[in-house]
Amino acid sequence: KRPLMTQAALNGADIALITSDNPRTEDPEQIFADMKAGIDFSTHVMYEIHDRREAIKFAVQKAQAGDIVVIAGKGHENYQEIDGVRHWFDDVIEVQSAIDTQHHTPDSACPAQ
Repeated sequence: KRPLMTQAALNGADIALITSDNPRTEDPEQIFADMKAGIDFSTHVMYEIHDRREAIKFAVQKAQAGDIVVIAGKGHENYQEIDGVRHWFDDVIEVQSAIDTQHHTPDSACPAQ
Protein backbone atom coordinates (compact mmCIF):
# COMPACT_ATOMS: atom_id res chain seq x y z
CA LYS A 1 0.00 0.00 0.00
CA ARG A 2 2.97 2.36 0.38
CA PRO A 3 3.35 3.13 -3.34
CA LEU A 4 -0.41 3.78 -3.48
CA MET A 5 -0.12 6.29 -0.64
CA THR A 6 2.78 8.00 -2.41
CA GLN A 7 0.82 8.17 -5.65
CA ALA A 8 -2.18 9.61 -3.79
CA ALA A 9 0.07 12.33 -2.36
CA LEU A 10 1.43 13.13 -5.82
CA ASN A 11 -1.98 13.29 -7.50
CA GLY A 12 -3.02 16.91 -7.70
CA ALA A 13 0.05 18.19 -5.89
CA ASP A 14 2.70 20.48 -7.31
CA ILE A 15 5.24 19.10 -4.85
CA ALA A 16 5.17 16.09 -2.52
CA LEU A 17 7.48 15.31 0.35
CA ILE A 18 7.84 11.93 2.01
CA THR A 19 9.16 11.55 5.52
CA SER A 20 9.26 9.19 8.47
CA ASP A 21 6.09 8.21 10.33
CA ASN A 22 6.58 5.62 13.07
CA PRO A 23 9.07 3.26 11.44
CA ARG A 24 8.85 1.14 14.58
CA THR A 25 11.31 -1.74 14.01
CA GLU A 26 11.37 -1.46 10.21
CA ASP A 27 14.39 -0.16 8.31
CA PRO A 28 13.51 3.42 7.28
CA GLU A 29 15.50 3.01 4.04
CA GLN A 30 13.32 0.05 3.08
CA ILE A 31 10.16 2.00 3.90
CA PHE A 32 11.28 4.82 1.59
CA ALA A 33 12.19 2.33 -1.14
CA ASP A 34 8.73 0.76 -0.82
CA MET A 35 7.08 4.19 -1.00
CA LYS A 36 8.92 5.06 -4.21
CA ALA A 37 8.39 1.71 -5.96
CA GLY A 38 6.80 2.15 -9.38
CA ILE A 39 6.53 5.95 -9.20
CA ASP A 40 7.41 7.88 -12.38
CA PHE A 41 9.52 10.72 -11.04
CA SER A 42 9.95 12.32 -14.45
CA THR A 43 6.44 13.75 -14.11
CA HIS A 44 6.43 14.60 -10.39
CA VAL A 45 8.43 16.76 -8.01
CA MET A 46 9.04 14.86 -4.80
CA TYR A 47 11.42 15.37 -1.91
CA GLU A 48 12.56 12.76 0.60
CA ILE A 49 13.55 14.01 4.04
CA HIS A 50 13.91 11.32 6.67
CA ASP A 51 13.77 13.54 9.76
CA ARG A 52 10.10 14.44 10.21
CA ARG A 53 10.87 17.71 12.04
CA GLU A 54 13.18 18.82 9.22
CA ALA A 55 10.61 17.75 6.63
CA ILE A 56 7.95 19.92 8.26
CA LYS A 57 10.34 22.89 8.40
CA PHE A 58 11.20 22.38 4.73
CA ALA A 59 7.54 22.23 3.70
CA VAL A 60 6.72 25.43 5.58
CA GLN A 61 9.78 27.23 4.17
CA LYS A 62 9.01 26.08 0.61
CA ALA A 63 5.37 27.24 0.75
CA GLN A 64 4.46 30.43 -1.06
CA ALA A 65 1.44 32.71 -0.64
CA GLY A 66 -1.67 30.83 -1.73
CA ASP A 67 -0.11 27.38 -1.28
CA ILE A 68 -1.72 24.67 0.80
CA VAL A 69 0.54 22.43 2.86
CA VAL A 70 -0.93 19.10 3.94
CA ILE A 71 0.85 17.24 6.72
CA ALA A 72 -0.57 13.75 6.87
CA GLY A 73 0.12 10.58 8.74
CA LYS A 74 0.20 11.16 12.49
CA GLY A 75 -3.24 12.56 13.12
CA HIS A 76 -3.83 12.63 16.87
CA GLU A 77 -0.58 10.81 17.74
CA ASN A 78 1.97 12.78 19.74
CA TYR A 79 4.91 10.44 19.35
CA GLN A 80 7.30 9.00 16.81
CA GLU A 81 7.95 5.29 17.44
CA ILE A 82 11.48 4.19 16.53
CA ASP A 83 12.93 0.81 17.48
CA GLY A 84 10.19 0.18 20.03
CA VAL A 85 10.65 3.53 21.79
CA ARG A 86 8.04 6.27 21.63
CA HIS A 87 9.65 9.69 21.31
CA TRP A 88 7.44 12.71 21.97
CA PHE A 89 6.53 14.39 18.68
CA ASP A 90 3.53 16.53 17.76
CA ASP A 91 2.97 17.60 14.14
CA VAL A 92 0.83 20.57 15.18
CA ILE A 93 3.51 21.96 17.48
CA GLU A 94 6.21 21.36 14.87
CA VAL A 95 4.21 23.16 12.18
CA GLN A 96 3.56 26.11 14.49
CA SER A 97 7.24 26.25 15.43
CA ALA A 98 8.26 26.22 11.76
CA ILE A 99 5.80 29.01 10.98
CA ASP A 100 6.95 31.08 13.96
CA THR A 101 10.60 30.61 13.00
CA GLN A 102 9.93 31.59 9.42
CA HIS A 103 8.11 34.76 10.44
CA HIS A 104 10.89 35.84 12.81
CA THR A 105 13.88 35.56 10.51
CA PRO A 106 16.04 38.67 10.08
CA ASP A 107 14.85 39.01 6.47
CA SER A 108 11.17 39.04 7.38
CA ALA A 109 11.65 41.15 10.51
CA CYS A 110 13.55 43.86 8.63
CA PRO A 111 12.16 44.27 5.11
CA ALA A 112 14.55 45.68 2.52
CA GLN A 113 14.06 49.35 1.71
